[in-house]
Amino acid sequence: MKLFNKILFFFIFVISLQTILTTIFFTNIVKRNNTKELQDQLQKDANELKNNFFSWKRLIWKMLIESAQDEEISNNILNQASDHAINILMQLLKTKYEQSPISCIGIKYNNSLLDIQEIQNNKINYSDLYQLNYHFNRVYPYENNDHPYIELKLINSKIYIIGSIRLVVTPSDFFDLFFIKVIDQQYNNYFSLNKKSIFTFHSEDEYILGNSSEELTNELTSILQKTQQHNIYNQITNIKIKNTHYLFEIHNMHFILHHDHRSNLKLLTLISTEESEKRLLKITRVVLYVSFFSAVFSLILSFFLSTNITKPIKQLVSAMHNIKNGIFNVKID
Repeated sequence: MKLFNKILFFFIFVISLQTILTTIFFTNIVKRNNTKELQDQLQKDANELKNNFFSWKRLIWKMLIESAQDEEISNNILNQASDHAINILMQLLKTKYEQSPISCIGIKYNNSLLDIQEIQNNKINYSDLYQLNYHFNRVYPYENNDHPYIELKLINSKIYIIGSIRLVVTPSDFFDLFFIKVIDQQYNNYFSLNKKSIFTFHSEDEYILGNSSEELTNELTSILQKTQQHNIYNQITNIKIKNTHYLFEIHNMHFILHHDHRSNLKLLTLISTEESEKRLLKITRVVLYVSFFSAVFSLILSFFLSTNITKPIKQLVSAMHNIKNGIFNVKID
């Protein structure tokens, strides 16, 4: 029985060691692959949103340059500066950019914002747009040589990407053209449709808009206040919010004007690891189940193997004992 026990315990040890090593090996591989997959997805979604955001700035800049170089505007409008010219100028711009994805066009003659033309149906609050009269309410005024320019402005929880160019007629007469794209909650929800990642825009540590829940937004605001001290940008961090782990990344999107000051606009992107953890748990269970059934099968197999080994030896020992006692009529196969 000693040999049988030794063989049995040996098989149990080998099977247990195999189960532990297999579980650790597969779990680590799957965990690394899941983490890498989530990181790639997070960076892909974040870069897609960033590129889309900055593409609006590039598009608006292109429109500004085109308007400055447009001969029709120069020949037919700038030579007859008047309030009536604003209507003609607006019709030209509307015709030229009616298929454009920007939100609206504004025209300011000298220091009075006189006309705003909506291009896309964004349900824009026109009272908000009258805050574009920069000469009266901005921190610092723009001079002629500061044009064209593009800047971000925060108005009533909406991000306005504003491009402006000044078309000077005389030293005392000029037109300011504004090309505007509104980044609002509707835009954010549409862009984040069918994406696993969660997006939020913050001005410093103040929430602006995003597709996160209210509870998650409050937690993110709190986390952002803490990360301000460490200047953590463009690097993926693992955070835990309400018993759920997230991969988390912060991007600085340049300055944004709000009332009488400017602050940093931040894009927060995060993705939950909950689904990945559930998948890892299922794989771990499968490995354990397979190892368990393998262990049971191996134990049964070891029992038969051990029996086939120890039974002939026991017969031999018994025959030798009989011979020792003078019993010689013993035959063993």
